[in-house]
Amino acid sequence: MRILSGSVIYDFTVSQLNDNVTSPPLEDFVINFRFRKSNEINVERTFQIPRVTQQFATIMSDLLGEFEVPSSPKSDMSAHFKFKLDRLNRIRYRGDTVEVKVEAEAVDSERADMIQNRIDSNTRNRLVRRVREVTEEVMIPADIKAVSALERVRVSDNQEEKECAICLERLENDVEVIKMPCPKSAALLLLVINLALYFIIMVISGWAVNHAIENTHESASVLSIPARIFPIYFPIGNMATGFFIIFSLLVGVLGMATSLLGMYNVMQSSASSLYAASTSSMSIWALTILAMGLACKEISIGYTGSNLRTLEVILIIVSGTQLICTGAIHVSADNVAANARRMLGGRV
Repeated sequence: MRILSGSVIYDFTVSQLNDNVTSPPLEDFVINFRFRKSNEINVERTFQIPRVTQQFATIMSDLLGEFEVPSSPKSDMSAHFKFKLDRLNRIRYRGDTVEVKVEAEAVDSERADMIQNRIDSNTRNRLVRRVREVTEEVMIPADIKAVSALERVRVSDNQEEKECAICLERLENDVEVIKMPCPKSAALLLLVINLALYFIIMVISGWAVNHAIENTHESASVLSIPARIFPIYFPIGNMATGFFIIFSLLVGVLGMATSLLGMYNVMQSSASSLYAASTSSMSIWALTILAMGLACKEISIGYTGSNLRTLEVILIIVSGTQLICTGAIHVSADNVAANARRMLGGRV
């Protein structure tokens, strides 16, 4: 790395001399240190630093201080030295000997100004380029009617979040703000609806299984095998009823568990928890579709009672709401991940 400080250019390099992957690592790093400043100073030292120490930056800072290196380049070089040794420390079987070179070159004021202007220009160009990229990516004009239709609320003392989610500005009490639509709210509402629907499915399916168990011995004793036995006799419905009831009971129980777990994950508001909720929601939707297919088969055969017809209708409805819920959770997860990338400058 090259650093300009006043009228002195510091060229600081940290390199690994040996790269023996077969020998066991030493307990210490062997540091070959060389400092050269024009024709005034030329120093070479060899010393050891324990691998277990956490003072790599402090040791290099003290060493550079002996040669009157200014605080700003000294801090940058010490941090770079620590980064290199920490990296080697994580790969313990590679490299025990490290060479550190510091070359200080005095330049005249004209050349120093030229170098500084070049540094400033490169920094400014990178900043302008980054601002242009971000502006072109996110600056999309909002529709006035859509903004006017957004809900307006007043900030109160009992609100947990009292800062703007966009500019992070602290909000004062009794200030009117615009409430942005949140896909998490829609996902949470759909999860509550699905929880109620899956509960009804579980209750009706459980009643049908219990009814079949109580009537199996009496009703099925006069029938010839296999006479609608699955594995118990269903005195209601038709030949598809046994399959339909068993799968509906499984869907009801697993659907309730998935909805409760999904509500917890959505309230966590992290990308990982939302993606987990989306995955489990998709899995229970696939099982719901299977039960819905058996419901359609039972409907096509006919001869079902009112309870079974209710169960068929609810299964068809919940297959749609579960799919919409899965999409809402996935959109929420993508939004949270995108916000995290913007806050960290595109690094997640």
